[in-house]
Amino acid sequence: MDTGFRPMASPRYPGHHTRHHPLTGSSATAWGAADAGILTSIHQPGTGIAIWYRPPSPALGAAADQLCTALATRSADPEGTSLRAPLATADPRTVIADLLVAHGLASANLDRIAPLVADMAALAWTFCSLARDLPEPAPIGLRLEVITGTSCPRFHVDQSQLRLLCTYRGPGTEWLGHAQVDRRALYDHQPNDRILRTGNPERLDTCWVGLLKGERYPGNQGCGQVHRSPPAAGMARLLFCLDV
Repeated sequence: MDTGFRPMASPRYPGHHTRHHPLTGSSATAWGAADAGILTSIHQPGTGIAIWYRPPSPALGAAADQLCTALATRSADPEGTSLRAPLATADPRTVIADLLVAHGLASANLDRIAPLVADMAALAWTFCSLARDLPEPAPIGLRLEVITGTSCPRFHVDQSQLRLLCTYRGPGTEWLGHAQVDRRALYDHQPNDRILRTGNPERLDTCWVGLLKGERYPGNQGCGQVHRSPPAAGMARLLFCLDV
C-alpha cells in the first residue's frame, strides 16, 4: 500500500483511506488521516493540529442525544453545562462514569450511553499515551460540556501543551492554518476579521478527533494552534475535551 504523504484538496473524511495528509493551505502545519496513528504527528516540529477523521456513528449519536437531554434537565444555566474532573491515574471509564453520576445521571441512563462512555475513555487512554511523550509532563484535565450558545467565539490559542477535542453532537471546533493568522492582531485582542488574514476557517466534523498544540508546548510559545467555537447552530453541542 502506498503510504506516502501528499496534499489533500479538501479535508473531508476519506473513508477507509489511511494515508496521512498535510492539509492544503496549512503550510504543512496540519495533518489528517482516517487512522488514530495520525495523532502522533502532533509532536513533529511546526505541527499545530493533527486530525483523526472518524465516520459518523449512529450509536454514538444516539447516546450523545440522550446525554444532552439528561444533563440539560439538570442545569439551571441557559448556556449549558460543564463537567470537569482530573484524570489522574484512574481508569478513564471510571472517572467519566463517576463524574456523570455525581451530576445526577441515573445508573439506567448510564447504561444507555455506554458506547459514548467507552469511546471517551478510549480517547482518554490515547491522550495519556501522547502526553507521556511530553518533556514536561503535567496533570491531565477532563471536561465534558453541553453547549447551547457559542462558548468561545473569538479566535484564540490555548495556554496548555496539548488539547484533544471531539464534538459528539453538533458542529465541531473551527481552526485556522498558521498562514491564515495575523498573530499581532491575535495577541492584541483584535476582532476575528482582523485575525483572519485570508480564506475561511476549517471545521472539525462531528466525531472527528482534533489534537491541538498550545502555547505551553515546549518551544511553541507564539505558535499555538488558533481555533474557536463554531457559531451557534440552534442545537446543543456535546464537546469532550482533554488538556495537559
